[in-house]
Amino acid sequence: MSIKDKMRLSPRTALQPSRTRLKLYNSAWMNSMGLYSTQCVIRGKRHKLDFEIVVMKLSMLTKESLISTYHDVFNGPIDSLPGNLHFELDNTVAPVQCAPRNVPVALKAAVKAQLDQHERDGHLITVTQPTDWISNLVIVKKPEKLRLCIYPRPLNRALKRSHYLMPTLDDVLYKLPKARIFTLVDARDAFLQCPPG
Repeated sequence: MSIKDKMRLSPRTALQPSRTRLKLYNSAWMNSMGLYSTQCVIRGKRHKLDFEIVVMKLSMLTKESLISTYHDVFNGPIDSLPGNLHFELDNTVAPVQCAPRNVPVALKAAVKAQLDQHERDGHLITVTQPTDWISNLVIVKKPEKLRLCIYPRPLNRALKRSHYLMPTLDDVLYKLPKARIFTLVDARDAFLQCPPG
């Protein structure tokens, strides 16, 4: 357990001495700061838990400092990633044309404005002729904006899956013991950055 988590759970409890050394995935060793003992109740039974406390030294940038430093990334125009996004459809699956859902009256103007903006930006095109697939519009109301999505379940049934083996925690954890800086990237309108192919 990290010292930060221990202090959040029990700031006044002193650590007991510990000579434990923790072996990491890359066979490096980390010394324990001390032992923290606590109790918990699971299904009516009381259990004693012992945690070795470690220090994780991380240089972390706050969200505010990132936004001020890289203002154009967070607030600039949405650009396209290299390459094209391409889906393979299984032609044995019958196309589905979903009936349109009603848009709440209070959101109609905002939805129309956002759809028009997406069309001006080249992310959407107006279709006037019949099409095999029609998906429902799903509106997700966020505090600062509306997020427009489609209901993908019928289309997902017709997509041929790419075979890509996602790495597990065990696959990457051994690479991290010397890491000092960790970042979290939450892409803005990420799907709009993938040009269709």
